[in-house]
Amino acid sequence: MEKLSLSENVKRFMDYAIDTVKAMDGAPEHSEEEKSGVLGKLSKLNGYLK
Repeated sequence: MEKLSLSENVKRFMDYAIDTVKAMDGAPEHSEEEKSGVLGKLSKLNGYLK
């Protein structure tokens, strides 16, 4: 894992979080593949917080 400053880490996390939220738009109509993708993104965000 590359060494980044705190601000760079926060920016990456927030960019990824925003992408995750955008992927959740229309969630009730998502296919199984789309649902799986969103769950994967949420899992990755959870991993960043640990």
